[in-house]
Amino acid sequence: MNGPHYRTLLVEDEPSTRLFLETVLRARGHDVEAYADAESAWEAAQREHFSLGILDMWLPGMDGAALCRKLRKLPRADEMVVLFITGAERLEDLGNALDAGADDYLVKPVNSANLPVRFALAERQIHFRLDRKRTEAGLLRDALRDSVTDLANRTLFYERLNLTARRADRENRKVGRTTQYLYAVLHLDLDGFGKVNADLGYDAGDAILHEAARRLEGCVRGGDTVARFGGDEFVLLLDDMKDISDPTRVVHRIETAFRRPFRVDGQNIRLTTCMGIALSLAGGSVASLLEEARAALLRAKEQGPSSHQIHDVVIHARAMARLQLESRLRWAIENHEMTLHYQPIIEISTGRLAGMEALVRWSDPVRGFMGPDEFISVAEETGDILALGRWVIREAAGKLGEWTRTLGGGTPLFMNVNVSPRQFVSPGLADEIVEAVAEHGLRPQSLHLEITETALMTNLEIVSRALARLKEAFVGVHVDDFGTGYSSLSYLCQLPIDGLKIDRSFVARMMDSTESLEVVRAIARLAETLGMSVTAEGVETAGQLAYLRELPCRYAQGFLFGHAAGPEEADRLVGEILPQA
Repeated sequence: MNGPHYRTLLVEDEPSTRLFLETVLRARGHDVEAYADAESAWEAAQREHFSLGILDMWLPGMDGAALCRKLRKLPRADEMVVLFITGAERLEDLGNALDAGADDYLVKPVNSANLPVRFALAERQIHFRLDRKRTEAGLLRDALRDSVTDLANRTLFYERLNLTARRADRENRKVGRTTQYLYAVLHLDLDGFGKVNADLGYDAGDAILHEAARRLEGCVRGGDTVARFGGDEFVLLLDDMKDISDPTRVVHRIETAFRRPFRVDGQNIRLTTCMGIALSLAGGSVASLLEEARAALLRAKEQGPSSHQIHDVVIHARAMARLQLESRLRWAIENHEMTLHYQPIIEISTGRLAGMEALVRWSDPVRGFMGPDEFISVAEETGDILALGRWVIREAAGKLGEWTRTLGGGTPLFMNVNVSPRQFVSPGLADEIVEAVAEHGLRPQSLHLEITETALMTNLEIVSRALARLKEAFVGVHVDDFGTGYSSLSYLCQLPIDGLKIDRSFVARMMDSTESLEVVRAIARLAETLGMSVTAEGVETAGQLAYLRELPCRYAQGFLFGHAAGPEEADRLVGEILPQA
């Protein structure tokens, strides 16, 4: 024997019988696990699948019939053959054994005379059941798969589309969900495919369809579905999209994939595609979504080869605008079109300028001046936030280095820099900061990172590792917009946080709302207890500043002290304020 052919569970409380059966089974190539009681055997059966079970009818504790009933409820139980062992005087109990799910039986005392026949019959049953299951699986696959391309067929596509529609409905009904669960149907056919069949024959056409299927699968994610409805007609289900521009990106990938010629019978065949897209935003039925995709495909074909259309013109415009924004943003980051503005942070007790917060701005030739709310989320989704974040750190460190050299031995300033959740947990962040501050002769402590409370609580294990790396590099971390998220005070006590920034919404209302004032007071006292600095954001009036002076709040920031200023104005502000301090 080259190795075990069967995995066998043997349960027999009589040691000599158990050893004898185990020896015979191993000689036949069985991999045997033998137990003296049903409870231990049941634990083993839950861990792994056995193709053959040999159970003593009468066992201490749980008997063989009870064990068999439990085995028959396991996954793949229909693949398992079960033999009972019983004494000759107990043959009347075999009815119970068969009712419990047994397939055959052995009579004690067992001997080598009849065992080979019994075991051979059991092994044949195992093979028969496995063959039958493989045949059934093949028939099921044939019923749900296209025979030419091995893609999902119309039946399987409808099944998955209905599942997606039901999942989207459940997700969109969840309380607290802030974004819509989106999916889309993309309907396409191959321009000029009919001529291939006519000129080169159906075998050549099938070869092209098979290759086209592989290219389409390479353009989507693993959770999406590519189906062939017949002829050169393909339909794609794009599930759980993050943005309405996602289908347009898939279209562009498909167009790129089909620029390569198809090689058939030594010839290069060039084919393009027309595509129609329908998105789930309209909230219609599954059938209407497919009709919309089909209608969009017909409109695309009217425009000529290699065209695509989105069913809703407004959605199409929004999707194209989003793609243009992504493209422009990437260009702006790579070509240093961004600028940093700086807002002063004041030490409340002295009125001195203590530091600045660096805020990124973008002056786009097409859209004009844009604040971070208009493009940071896009950069986060595309991954461009990492390149943008690196540039902000280097630029802010460079400006702080200029101010430090200009001021000489005066009171040192610090610089606060906002980081996104994705950037914060990137392994190289601490090294990037250390390198940037060293290049400009600064201490790592002079650069403070700001991360929102919500982002800090997203994945505590990953965030804790990121904080530990930053702490080793002596980089300070401050929690921005504190009070608006859901952070746990116990975690806040454990994490190496250096400061809290009280959200501007509490500061704005604290003179008119007792509740807001108490929140500000509680945050300030909490930070004082934990040894953290406190900065009040959004300070706009002298009255608010007066309230803050009565609290253990060290810093203030807001329009009372100055708006975010460009580099030249910020240079002038530093030159004017510090000499007076």
